[in-house]
Amino acid sequence: MTIEELLHHLEPDTPLTVLNSPFLYSGKARIILDGGESRIWMYGEDGDVLAISPDAEEIVLFETIDTGIEPQDGMALYQGDEFEFSYEDNGIVAETEGAVGVEEGDNYGINDYESDAGEIVRLITNHNTGDQQALF
Repeated sequence: MTIEELLHHLEPDTPLTVLNSPFLYSGKARIILDGGESRIWMYGEDGDVLAISPDAEEIVLFETIDTGIEPQDGMALYQGDEFEFSYEDNGIVAETEGAVGVEEGDNYGINDYESDAGEIVRLITNHNTGDQQALF
């Protein structure tokens, strides 16, 4: 399946296999970052997020983390591993389709922390409500 097919031809409740794991697509949101770039967050039924950067043709699967992550001094700890701050941006939800975990018009802060092994912990903060979601 191509990125084009993922972005424009999937219907909600479509089952996919992502990295050998089941992913039941429930909806998507288009996020416009401060620099004008567009990102697509595709939501799975269980809250997992498939983050797609259409211009870079990059896809990253994030699973929801149930435990709170509290970064300190540019570092985050998760499952006993250290993750170093690597990326920060802000974006506004431009549009949604299907069942998603965000609302149109909400403003989000995105902070990534990366391990030496290249794994990413992403913290998404809703600037409208103060709610935070942690993904791995």
